[in-house]
Amino acid sequence: MVLSLSGRFFEKSIPWIPRIGICLLLFYLCLDFGGHHPRPESLFRFFTLAFASFWLLIPFRVLPPFRELRLPLALFMVISLISSFCSSYVHDSILEWANLLCYVLLFVIIYDLWSLEQYYHFFIHFLMMVAFAVCCIGLFFKYGLQKEMGGLYSTFYQIDVFGGFLLLFFPLAFSLFVSASDMSRSMLYGLCSLTFGICIILTFSRGVLLSLAVSMAFLVLLALLGKVQFQSRRRVALRAAALALLMFFIPYFLPHEKAPGKNQVAVQERLKQRAVELVSEGDMSREARLQFWKAAVKISLKYPLLGTGLKTYGRFYPLYEDDIRHFSKYPHNLYFQFLSEMGWIVFLSFLWLLWALFSRYLRLLAEIKERAFLYYSYVGIGIGALGSFLHHFVDVDWFFPAIPAVWVALFASSMGRVVRGSKAEEHHAAFQGERDGDFFIKGLSRHMAVQFGFCILFMICSIVLVMPYFARRYTETGDTLRTMNRTKEAFECYRLAASIDPYDSELQRNLANHYFTQAMAHQTSPEYFRMAEMHLKRAVALDPARAVLHHFLGKVYWEQGRYDEAYACFLKALRLDPVNYPSFYNDSAACAISRKNFDEAERIYRDAIKRFPPDTLERFWFFRRDPTKLQLSDTYLGLANIYLKKKEYREAIALLETSLKLNKENASALFAAGYGFYQLGDNLQAIGNLTLASEKDPSFPLTYLFLGYAFEKMGQNKKAGEYIDKALKLDPELRQKAPPK
Repeated sequence: MVLSLSGRFFEKSIPWIPRIGICLLLFYLCLDFGGHHPRPESLFRFFTLAFASFWLLIPFRVLPPFRELRLPLALFMVISLISSFCSSYVHDSILEWANLLCYVLLFVIIYDLWSLEQYYHFFIHFLMMVAFAVCCIGLFFKYGLQKEMGGLYSTFYQIDVFGGFLLLFFPLAFSLFVSASDMSRSMLYGLCSLTFGICIILTFSRGVLLSLAVSMAFLVLLALLGKVQFQSRRRVALRAAALALLMFFIPYFLPHEKAPGKNQVAVQERLKQRAVELVSEGDMSREARLQFWKAAVKISLKYPLLGTGLKTYGRFYPLYEDDIRHFSKYPHNLYFQFLSEMGWIVFLSFLWLLWALFSRYLRLLAEIKERAFLYYSYVGIGIGALGSFLHHFVDVDWFFPAIPAVWVALFASSMGRVVRGSKAEEHHAAFQGERDGDFFIKGLSRHMAVQFGFCILFMICSIVLVMPYFARRYTETGDTLRTMNRTKEAFECYRLAASIDPYDSELQRNLANHYFTQAMAHQTSPEYFRMAEMHLKRAVALDPARAVLHHFLGKVYWEQGRYDEAYACFLKALRLDPVNYPSFYNDSAACAISRKNFDEAERIYRDAIKRFPPDTLERFWFFRRDPTKLQLSDTYLGLANIYLKKKEYREAIALLETSLKLNKENASALFAAGYGFYQLGDNLQAIGNLTLASEKDPSFPLTYLFLGYAFEKMGQNKKAGEYIDKALKLDPELRQKAPPK
């Protein structure tokens, strides 16, 4: 009896674990920078797999009949996995592939658990309320807090991404609004449609507005051709006209900007400016995207079979850029991104998958005309998907996990509701003890209060879930104050940011950086070093795969004289990311030298030179001082110093010439080159390099000492004496410990 009762209990309750979990996960992704923050992305991967495990425990699961979707989907997933394993950046690529796997799992779970009619109604309304809550939060940020910004971005951090999110929901709410016969339903759908539309306008994103216009024009075309049928065309026309009028009338009274000391710009004026910018010559946004697309095509032609690996476009793009003013980690085009990162096979399989989905959508649309809510919601979801995939041509919104996750949720629930027959539904519901009468929401008209209750709950929860937004505001203020040398105030901002969001490794790193700076300024106070170490250890614990954190921790150990621990941290950073910065190699080699391991130091410097060939760097960093270029100059300098110690002066000078090509301002390289020429007996070259070194760094005494030696060998004793005296004034200890002539 106990086994029987417990079996029935788990049979009824287990399906609600993944159901509730998926709802909360989608809600959280939408409220925390659209899932762009690293922590939500990690939660997305972890909890999706956990919910899939619970779903596997449910008896009589109904798997999706993918049919024509199976082959392109399998090809896409398998080849992209192989591409990720073959990538130069396997760690990042595999994590990105894990996101793709999670989308597939979400589709399967939602298809099975949310496709029964009562659950489908609830799930669609739930997602619409999440979108409505996100819009309210965005409007509050812009007008309640009176933030100075170019457009509305809510919790998605970028206006284009927030607009891409709303592209999924506006057509859905609009389709239900113009088709609803019940007044209470039409009022709620109308409110949602109006809110979504106003927020889309306030993003001022040209790509979003154009995508929305094209997708809605396609809906009109389908209606005119009879592919989409509404019960009353007159009602549709009146409601659509009223909605359009309000969408453009309400923003007319909203100022675009409320920044102190600046004139308010009306919304309609800002829209005109954006339209003029689109067609004007020299539009930076358009030029940048064209450059990104060209680079993506060039990368795909060089790596046609498997591409460069997921999430690697930004690593390879600088080799193909034409204008150094434009840089992006993404090509602002989903299709070119797949083409360059995963090769032509995956790209073609992705297009095949989209075509299969579109074909299936049109066929299913013709089969469900009698079921009103399902039919009109399906129309809206399809048009929203069309607008979203149009927007993927010009922007990066797919790479915020919230957007593809919501898209998968909408399509999975609607397709499952269409495909599964009524007998299968009854059979499935009977086994799980979940008949229509047992559920507390049957339709929207009877439970509008419940839906609005959910919306209010979301607004309350958002106070907790969007804390990273406020933490980021404090961080930005701290960065500004630090540039103004207002260190104490900057530290206070960083401390407040870390207290608001203690799980952000970047905030912990900011605090560690403050303490480390103070420690370097007050070497006699070990407390600053201890605090810097503590915050860095917290950052490493929160984000152990981030190489720069391990490297920074190594620098803290180094400055305290803990060379073995510093060396271990530097090597850990190198293992995690061997192609990020030459400074990782430089510091590791310096640690090896401090341990008198010159052979190991030489090997590390050689590895750095292999990873960062100078001819490649010169090609795209020629016009600006880039950290990679400057650090690589120090790499050649470090290797040259080893050769100077071995008295192999010609080899050292060759390395120093490369170092100076990369950074002509490198005073240490100029001095080392002067020293090398002096030892070879070329006093003219030595004097030239040493003179330049003294101009770049007038405080280094050895430069003047060897200048004196060089002039003395040329017989100019007066000049030699002046330089030697200057060296002795800067460092009196040279009288006893002067290097030999």
